[in-house]
This record gives sequence, structure tokens and C-alpha cells, in this order.
Amino acid sequence: MFYFITTWNFLLIPCYLIGTAVLNVLQADSFKRVSDRIIAAVWLGIVVLSIALLATSLVFPLNSWVGWCTAASLSLLSLTSQPTRDEITNLLFMVFPNLALGLLTLEFGVAAFTSRQVTWLDTGLYHYGAIRWLSEYGAVPGIALLIQQLGFTSSWFALAAPFNPPIFDAQVSAITNGFAFLLAIVHFLIALAQLFTNQAKLSDWFIVICSLILLPLLALSSLMSDILVSPSPDIPVILLTVIIAWAMLIIAHHRSSSVTQDESYSFKKKFKNKFYDPFIPLILAAGAVTIKLTCLPILLISVIFYSVFSKFCIKRLVIGAVITSLLLSPMFAVNIVTSGCPLFPSSFLCLDLPWSWTAEEAKAVAENTQVWGIWFDSAPPNIPPWLWLFGIWLINSSLNQIATVIILISIFLTISILRTSITHRLWSLMWVLGLAISGTVFLMLYAPVIRFGIGYLILIPGLYITIVFHKKIGNFNFLITKKIQPSKSWIIPPYFRITSYLALAVITLAIVLNQKMSYRLILPPQMMTSYLEKKQVNGINYLSPPDISPEDHELCWSAKLPCAFEIEDNIQLRDPNRGIKGGFIKVKREQGTGNRE
Repeated sequence: MFYFITTWNFLLIPCYLIGTAVLNVLQADSFKRVSDRIIAAVWLGIVVLSIALLATSLVFPLNSWVGWCTAASLSLLSLTSQPTRDEITNLLFMVFPNLALGLLTLEFGVAAFTSRQVTWLDTGLYHYGAIRWLSEYGAVPGIALLIQQLGFTSSWFALAAPFNPPIFDAQVSAITNGFAFLLAIVHFLIALAQLFTNQAKLSDWFIVICSLILLPLLALSSLMSDILVSPSPDIPVILLTVIIAWAMLIIAHHRSSSVTQDESYSFKKKFKNKFYDPFIPLILAAGAVTIKLTCLPILLISVIFYSVFSKFCIKRLVIGAVITSLLLSPMFAVNIVTSGCPLFPSSFLCLDLPWSWTAEEAKAVAENTQVWGIWFDSAPPNIPPWLWLFGIWLINSSLNQIATVIILISIFLTISILRTSITHRLWSLMWVLGLAISGTVFLMLYAPVIRFGIGYLILIPGLYITIVFHKKIGNFNFLITKKIQPSKSWIIPPYFRITSYLALAVITLAIVLNQKMSYRLILPPQMMTSYLEKKQVNGINYLSPPDISPEDHELCWSAKLPCAFEIEDNIQLRDPNRGIKGGFIKVKREQGTGNRE
């Protein structure tokens, strides 16, 4: 637990510095409140740092020294900005005394919850393996030839790599998801404090409602809890979906309210020239795509959001396209290095490299993880294939049934939200609807795994409940349009501090009395292990799980590199003198090879 807490506190510093510099460069007037700026800055910092580390992996292995040097370099670059230095100085005096105790309390609680043994199967299959490859060797050519999932590049693994040195023996792989979960709770409590102090905006209500749906689901559901206590990119993707919707609400409302207050031409011209806030969802969305390709709908809506609020100005559109391309380019480059396909497992633009997957092979991998028909049998005659597949999918899991009910309810809720948006001229609600609808459609068409789409599915119910709460308390318009004095932009109620003292005492007592928890006071237990066999192909010595079902948990887990199920006989070391560090290539089989009489 202490390793988690210590690392989280050190990680907060560069993330906040980087994100604050980004906000100041963009002159993000929409995020004037201290609480909003903190959350936006930290998430921006996480995204930028993750992408920077992924780019660094093309040159250096992401060990602890390289990771912290990268973070320190970006932090020093951020501090060259005078507004950033001034803002940080003010924050230390305004927030730190009030926030320190509450943050420490939360860190103890989240660390106690997330420092359990990692048991999520995908971690044993490839998550931790990808992290180890990045940590020990960086981006290695052709590692997707060993296990196809190692070609699923994620900047979240790059962020985790420096914090998982070999000395800890696979004990701290859940550290990044724990950090994201901590931020989600902090955001919830900050928004809740705004409600209690009558300083709440629509965006605060939205975060409170979505958090009340999402946080218990992550903590109490056995499936999502297992994913949370792992390095899975599913967790940051879910949270970033909500964060981007929240950012769009803030920016869209700020734009509309500012224009309404002053209709003069000179004001509009000045406002148009300085309004750079739409970059924020665009940056977050591009970062989300580098974490997992299931975030493509978020990027689509963010691009449209940016284009609309840029008034389709050619100069702005070009700048946005350049920045988005720069943010995505490390993912493309690492994908090409590991699999030869920039959007692996998509076969789009696959290159002809010695380690490349062919377009047909990449397509087969994509179908194996995305397409409905691969999972289920063919439809009987006289029944539409889509109806047959949907019926089988529906009865296959209770989660699928719950998701279907949520989608059906959301269709009716969308009508009510549209009516409210038109009546009260709250066009910001439309962007949240766009995120939810595009993401849900993408989920159902290409990747009908509910854990991929939880962030999309909760947006419409969360937004509807937010509107209902506003109407019930009778001051819907007031809460949306009122001005908040800068001096009151950060207020923590006294009872929140009292609660922090009590919670810290309870958590400390629980740790002392719980023998199992006290064993992981410093470090979590090692992740699951399995029996592995030694094998060799073409001079490649590797470890392999027995040839049994993955459901029996016989996976690579924390095995020494390289680990694979079965390396084909046409896979060789790319440079035998460099060993596995030099990567792997695929040679053409001679005609007749493998034929038996």
C-alpha cells in the first residue's frame, strides 16, 4: 500500500504540472474554477505523459530511470511558463492545507482496496507481458508474432512500465488503475462539495450522478473489481469517457453563456480569436484512442465538437489535425514496430516488413475479437442472421441483458433530454448525447463486450437524472447560469474535514486489525502464477503454458520473457547477436514444408 501511495503522490506532481501548462497555453477560460482546473490538468497530464512515454519506448526501454526522467523533463518544460508557476504557487496556499488530509485518507482507502492480488485473465494473457517488454526492452519489432495481443499497443501500458521494475516481482501492476480510480473519487467528492456549498454547475451534478452509478459498479461488481485491480486499459477508457463528456459540458456552456451576456460584434470577434478550449476534449480523446481503439467514437465526436466551436476556420482545423496526428503518431509507430500494421488488429495500411502480419492475418485477429459471427454459430434457415446473433448474444450473459435494458431505456430518455435541450437552449447536452449514441452504436456493431462500453452506456441515464434533480429542486436555470465568485471557487465544508479525520482513523484501524491487509502494507501480493514449460524454436528459448484452456488460468502471467503459447516454426530472431531485444521476423516457409505423407 505504501508503494502505491508514495508513487501516486509523486505521479500527481508531473501530471498536474504538464496539464496546467497545457491549460495555460490554450488559455482555457472555461476552466476558471480551481476545482475544475485541477481535474482537467491532471487528466491532461496523464494523457500527455502516457503518449510521451510511448514515444520514448521507440528509443529506450521504459525502466524507472527513463520514466522519471521523461516526467521530469516535461515538468521542467511546463515550469518555463510564468502563468503555470504563478498558478501552482497560488494553489499551494489555497488548496494544499485543505486538501492534504482528505487526499491522504482517500489514498489509504484506495490503496487498501487495489493492493489485492491481480487475477484478471487478460493480465495473465498479455497485459503484464506488454508492460514487461516495454520496461525491459522498449518497443520490440515483431513481438506480436509471439502472442497476437502483444500487438495491441496501449499508452496505458507505457505509463505503467516505469512503475513495474523487475525488483517488485509483478506485485504492483495495478498501480495505474488505482491511480485513475483515486482521481475519479477525488472528482466525485470535489463536485459533491460544490453541491453542499451551493456552488454547483450542471457539470458538477453530472459528475456526482455518473460517479454514483460508476464507482459502486467498479468497486462492487466482481467482474469490474477484478479489472480494476489490474493494469487493464478498460478502466481509464471508462473514466475518460465521462471526463470528456464533463469537459464538453463545461466548454459548451461557457461558450453559449459568454456570447449571451455580450452580443456586441467586438466581443464576439475577440472571443472567437481566443477561444482555444475545444482543444481539451480533442487532446483527451486522442489520448483515449492511444489507450484503446474502442475510443474511436469519442475521437469522432471530439473532432466534430472542435470543428463546430472553431467555426470551421481553416487555420484552426489544420492546427487541430496536426495536433491530433502528433498525439496519435506514437501509437501508429509502435504498432508498426510490433506488428507492421499502424492500427493493429485492423488490416488498414499494413506494411510489408519482415515481421509484418499480412492483411488477411490481421483481419482474422480483428474478427476474432470484434465480429459477432465469430463467437456464435450460423443462423438457421428463414431467420435473419442479425436477429439470430442478437438473440444468442442476449441470452449469453446477464450483463448483456442489463445493457439491452439500459439501451432501450436510454432511447426514451434521449427524447426527454432533447426536449429539455431545446426548451432551455442547453445545446451542451447534445454533445453528451452524441458521445453516448455514437459509442453505443460502435459497441453493438463491432465489439459487443459490455465492459468496453460501460462509459458510453451510463452517459444518457446520468444526464437524464442530472436534469431531473435540477427540476426537482426548482432552480434549474439558476444553477446553470449563475456566476461564481473567484473567492468562493474553492470551498471545502468543515464537515468534510471532520469526515476525513474519522475515515482516516477507521481505515488505519481496519489495516491494523486485518491480518491479511497488514501483510500488504508495503507491497501487494504477487499476481497469479501458472506452471510453464520450457520450449525452443529456431534458437528462441521461451516459456509456454500447458496446452489447456485459458479458463484454467494457465497463462504467462509474470513469466520471464519471452513467453508464448506456441511459436511457429517460421519465426526467427531478427538479430541473433542481440537476442530477443532485437525482435523477431517471419520467414517464408519452403513449399512442401510441413506436409506429411
